[in-house]
Amino acid sequence: MYRIITLFFLLLTVSASAQDILGGAAISSGSLLTASNAISVTIGGAFVVNGTFPASQYERLDQFVTRMFNQYREQSIRAITDPRIVETMTQRMENFSRRNIVLKRMNGEKFTLDLEKFRLTGDFKQNPYLKNEDVIIFSKLDLERDFVSVDGAVNNPVKFAFMEGDRLSDALLFAQGISKAYENVTKAEIVRSSYDGQKLETTVVDINSNLPLQRADRIRVLADETSKKDFRVLVLGEVNKPGYIPISKDNTTVKNVIEQAGGFKPTASLYKTELVRGTDSYTMYKKNMLTKSFEQNKFSNEGLEGVLYDNQQMEGLRMERMSYLVEEDTAYFKIDNQLRLLRGNALVDFTKLYTDTTQANFSVKDGDVILVPQQQNLVYIYGQVGFPGYVQFQPGRDARYYIEQAGGLGELARDYDEISVIKAKTRRWMTVGENNVTIEPGDYIWVPKKTPRTFSFYLGRVSAISSVVGTIATIVLLLVQLGK
Repeated sequence: MYRIITLFFLLLTVSASAQDILGGAAISSGSLLTASNAISVTIGGAFVVNGTFPASQYERLDQFVTRMFNQYREQSIRAITDPRIVETMTQRMENFSRRNIVLKRMNGEKFTLDLEKFRLTGDFKQNPYLKNEDVIIFSKLDLERDFVSVDGAVNNPVKFAFMEGDRLSDALLFAQGISKAYENVTKAEIVRSSYDGQKLETTVVDINSNLPLQRADRIRVLADETSKKDFRVLVLGEVNKPGYIPISKDNTTVKNVIEQAGGFKPTASLYKTELVRGTDSYTMYKKNMLTKSFEQNKFSNEGLEGVLYDNQQMEGLRMERMSYLVEEDTAYFKIDNQLRLLRGNALVDFTKLYTDTTQANFSVKDGDVILVPQQQNLVYIYGQVGFPGYVQFQPGRDARYYIEQAGGLGELARDYDEISVIKAKTRRWMTVGENNVTIEPGDYIWVPKKTPRTFSFYLGRVSAISSVVGTIATIVLLLVQLGK
């Protein structure tokens, strides 16, 4: 029994030692790293980790590099719980060159390998099996000076590390070829800078010329721009088929978009429906927020009010920062600036969509958002009434009815003819004493307050008037005397 226990502990010790030798990798029947095939490989240069590590003679270069990177990454972020920090650290660690990799062998052989090209072509010449005592040296990634860039009519505009011997075909390979969205692509433009960066040399070459490239070449594959794009408008709210509506580049009307969206629901508030276009920072921000919210399946018009208000305040501060407004002008400017932001969305009057051809034929643009809020069959009463707030809209009722529903006039309320109705759509102010004042859903009724006047107020007014009269009398006497 003693011998069995001793043998058991000896096996545990050998197993633990093997794990240490192989960098902590578990030994199992499915593991590449077993005592019989383990080799030693050294990593140097601009990689995330340098040193000598265990590998398998059945591992290729790419497999070994990927394994070492993942082990280092897992160890580095193991104790970090903030996903933003994890993402940032991972991006920094991935910033190493997979080209210009030098592989040195114990027998003196030396290879320059390109794992980027292997991953795109599957050419195993660029990804050999490892041997014992191999040394892998990574070159520094310098995409500021040691690069080639490709854009234009390609599938993947890219900036990649330059490698001696690169040709135009290599650049097109890394850009994943010519985009089939473009027609008649035959030319490429190569721009080269002088050493001091002061001069540019531009050469237009045939796309099949396979010209040798130089460090810092900038390549643009030339093609006439295609207009076969995903032009669309986002329609949100009270329509029967909300979502993205495909449009043509220039000739789709707002009426056509609403019809493709299934038309308005009976609950749609046409007075408050708006077409949001990025005409300024506020409307651009609102459009982006609406689009992002819809694409994340959490659209809520009410939920956007807070962030939109903050953005509107920021826009106001930017406008006022370098102004030379006097104190009396500031309040009026703020009102006019708020109206400017609101008018930025007033591109279409949706209440006239089916009666006014000018409104119906308004052309929408790619990225526009049409927001159709739900009707609020309410009228808001505030000011000198008993219970300020919303009152249910009743067709045909006048302002007096809604005031009574809000508790009637307060003791300090002004006369009935001085009460104002503020229209929902236009924000036009009208007094209830005017003819043809019809209360509509969303309107506001404001009951102003009488200003209390004390004896001191009237005494001050009399004193001011007396002072003015005295001054005028003095001037008149002086003029009379001078006339004599």
